[in-house]
Amino acid sequence: EDLDPICALFSSFVLKEGLGIVVHTNDVIRKEREETKRIEAKQALVTSLMKHYTHYKAVVADYFGKHLKFQKALRDAFQGIVNEDDSFARYLAMYSSDLLKKGSRLVVSSSFESTTDDIVYLYGNLNDKDIF
Repeated sequence: EDLDPICALFSSFVLKEGLGIVVHTNDVIRKEREETKRIEAKQALVTSLMKHYTHYKAVVADYFGKHLKFQKALRDAFQGIVNEDDSFARYLAMYSSDLLKKGSRLVVSSSFESTTDDIVYLYGNLNDKDIF
């Protein structure tokens, strides 16, 4: 019970930062006229959110001892982030497809497994899984 307010603050902070990433990237996508730059921005959104998740997953592990309440707070925040915009599901599907087609050209081969783990995590938080 004592951790609930701290978990709520943690979740709110992670959510606010993540939504900032989404809003900024969507602004770039809307303003960009060149299709290749828009595609790069969409891929950058996915990789930015994967880095965001990896960072806060480490925070939960290192500073909160993987406490279940903090894991749930992180999951709640990411559900809010990835479901804020319907287009994220399409971006994630596109990124996943490119990753499977291009493989090591898109990410370093040593991080391929962790990248796919992050994709699975983000996918697990999507409400609209039909796009896959």
